Amino acid sequence: MPLVPRKKARTAGNVHLAETIAESFCKEDGTSDCEVVFYREADPAAAKRQRVEAEGAGSDGLGPAEGEPESRAEPEVFSSPLPAHTFVLRFASKRFAAQIERWGAVASTVPGCAAQPEPVAAGGSSSGTGHKRPHPEPGSAPDGRPVLRVPVADEAEAEAGRLAIRFAYTGEVQPCSIRQALETLRVADYLEIKGCGAACVEFTFEQLARQSPRQRAGGDTEPAVLQFYGCSALWPDAAMEPRFQYCMTLAECSLAQRFQDALAALNTPSLRQELLKLPAAGIEALLERDDFGTDSEDSILTLLATWMEANWAFTDAAARTRLARLLRLAQLSRPAAACLLSPLSVDYELKGEDHPAGWLPVSTGHAALLSSYTSNLPGQRRDIRRALPCAAWYEPRPRVRCLPSSGLNYEWTITRQQLQAALGAAAESGAEAAVNATFHGGAQDAIFARGFAWRVTLMHTPGHRTAALYLCPALPDAYRVPGSRLAAGGTFDGLPFPVRIGARITVHRWRNGRRFDAPVVDFGDRDALSLVTGLGSFEAFRLAPLAGGLAGQAAVATDPLAAWAKYLHEGRISGSLAVVQDPNRFGGWADEEEDEEEEEGEEGSEGDLSDEEEAGGERGESEEEEQEESEGLSSSDGEEESEEEDEGEGADAVRRQEAWHGVRNGLHGVNALLGAVLRRLREDNRALRRE
Repeated sequence: MPLVPRKKARTAGNVHLAETIAESFCKEDGTSDCEVVFYREADPAAAKRQRVEAEGAGSDGLGPAEGEPESRAEPEVFSSPLPAHTFVLRFASKRFAAQIERWGAVASTVPGCAAQPEPVAAGGSSSGTGHKRPHPEPGSAPDGRPVLRVPVADEAEAEAGRLAIRFAYTGEVQPCSIRQALETLRVADYLEIKGCGAACVEFTFEQLARQSPRQRAGGDTEPAVLQFYGCSALWPDAAMEPRFQYCMTLAECSLAQRFQDALAALNTPSLRQELLKLPAAGIEALLERDDFGTDSEDSILTLLATWMEANWAFTDAAARTRLARLLRLAQLSRPAAACLLSPLSVDYELKGEDHPAGWLPVSTGHAALLSSYTSNLPGQRRDIRRALPCAAWYEPRPRVRCLPSSGLNYEWTITRQQLQAALGAAAESGAEAAVNATFHGGAQDAIFARGFAWRVTLMHTPGHRTAALYLCPALPDAYRVPGSRLAAGGTFDGLPFPVRIGARITVHRWRNGRRFDAPVVDFGDRDALSLVTGLGSFEAFRLAPLAGGLAGQAAVATDPLAAWAKYLHEGRISGSLAVVQDPNRFGGWADEEEDEEEEEGEEGSEGDLSDEEEAGGERGESEEEEQEESEGLSSSDGEEESEEEDEGEGADAVRRQEAWHGVRNGLHGVNALLGAVLRRLREDNRALRRE
C-alpha cells in the first residue's frame, strides 16, 4: 500500500532566530545599525519669537555675523536614542521602511552627505495629542548610522513608542496600565506596526475583565474601568480596531455596576468624587443604560446637573446635547418639572448654549409639552411625540428602581461640639439654636433623593424641656449656577415649590450602653413639604430634668449637656433617615412605636421615681382622660348636628349613619376597657415596686 505523504504543519518560523531577534532589542551589541529618536518639535510661536529676536539682535551688532547660520528652535528629544536594526524595523513598520529608503537615497546620491546631527536629549514633558504627526526626514548619527525619528507629544508617549518597537522585536506588549496600552496603540498605529494594536486591545480587555467594578471606592489603585474612561481621548476608531468594541461594551457594564444607581453616586462621597472626574463619555454610558437605577428621573437630572457644574468647561454644545437627549424628561415628577425643568429651559433660551446657566438644551416650548405629556390622551401624546426632537424624552419605560421595599437608611450625626456651640450662641443671643446634622462622618450635610437635597435639622429653645427635629428640603447647589433663574436672587429663588418624599427620621437613645431606636416622624404624600418649609416633631428630644439649686448648677458646670445625656453616645447624637420608594410606605405608625417605647422607658425607671412624681404622673393621666372625654363629647355633638342636617337625605342614609355610630361606640367601649386594664396593671406594677 503506497504511503500518502503527510502534509507538514506550518510553523511560525525558526524559533531560535525569533528568540535571538527578541533578545537584541535595545542592545548595543555591534549588530545595531540605526538609532530611533523620539522628539517633539518646538512650539511654532516660540520658534517665531526666537527668529525675530535673532534678527533684531543681528541688526544691533549682537546677532550672528554674516554667513553664520540663522538661529532656530531645536526640537526636544526624550530620553537617549534607542539602538535598533534596520532589517527588523524595515519589515515591522511601513513608516520606518519609508524613512530607511529615504536615508539610503540621500546617502547614495550625495557621497559623504548626511542629514543634520540629532540634538542632545533633554528631559521634560508637556501635553499634546500626538495623533496627527509630521513626516520627519531621517538624520544621521555621528558615526554615520541612520537616525529614524518618531514625533511624540511627551515623555509618556515616547515610552509608549518604545513599547511599540519592543513588540516589533518580541511580539509582546507589556504596558503597565490601560492608559499606556492605549498610548502604545496610538503610536503603533502611526508607525503602522501590524499586530501591536490588537495586542494592546487584548491587554485592555483583560484588565477590564480581571478587576471587579465593585472595588472599594477611594482605594490606592484606580479601578480599571475608571482608568479606561479617564483616557477616552486615546480611544481608537472602531473601524481601525473592531475588537475595541468589546472593550467598550465591557466597560459600560462595569461602570454601571460600580456606580450602581443615582442615589449611590450622589450620596456616597467617594463615588461622588469619581463621578465628577468622569469624562462626558462616562456620563453618557451611565445615562443610556436601563440598569443604572434611580428612585425617580428627578435624581437623574440632578446627577447630570452635579456633573455639569464641575465639567461644563470641558464640554461643547454637541456633547451637552447628546447628554440631554438621554434624559427621560416626561417621567419627571410635577415638582421637578415645575421647579427644575421650567427654569432651566428659560435659562437655555435667554443665556444660550455657550453660557454655563444654559447647560440643558431644552426649549421652553418643549418643556411645557413634556410637563403635561403623561396626563394627556393617547392621541394628544402622539402629537407631542412628533414635536419633540428625540425619543428618549418621552420614553415610557422607567429606569430600574434602586430603593428596596425596606428603604435605604442614611445615618446622621451631630457632634457634641456642634451642639454645645449652637446652644451657647443661642443662650447669648436669646434666639433658637439650630444645628444641621451631617452624613457619612461629616462629609455631607444633606442626602439627595427625589431630585432634591434633604437636611436633618435639630432646633432647641433655651430653657425648654424638649427639642425639635425637622426634615428640610432644599434645592441642590448644582442648580444655582450664576446667572440662572435658580441662583440666589433669581426669579425662581425662594419660591415655595411643593416637594414630596417617603421618609422616616429616627433618633438613637442610649441606656446602659444599649441603643434604642425611637422613630420620630414619618413623611408621605399628606405632608405639606416645600422648598421653604420643613416639617418634623416638636418633641423629638425629651431632655432630662436637672435638680434645682446648687446641685443643678454644679451638674451644668460639670457637663453643659447633662440634660442630653440619654441621646449623647461617644461624643455625638445620632439617628437615621430612611428613604422609601412609596411615600405612603410607613402609614404613620412611628408615633405608636414611640409611645410604646416611652411606656417601656417609664416602666423601666418607675422604681426611681419619688411619690410626688408618681402623683404627678397619675394627675397627668387623669387630665388626659378628662381631655379625651371632653373631645369625645365635642365630637359627638358635632356628629348629632350632622345627623340633623342629613335627615332629609332618606332612610338609607340614616340607617348607615346609625350603623356607623354603633360600630364606633363599640370601638370606644373596647378602647376604654383596654385603657382601664392598662391603668390597673400600671398601679399593680407600682405597688410591687414599692414593696
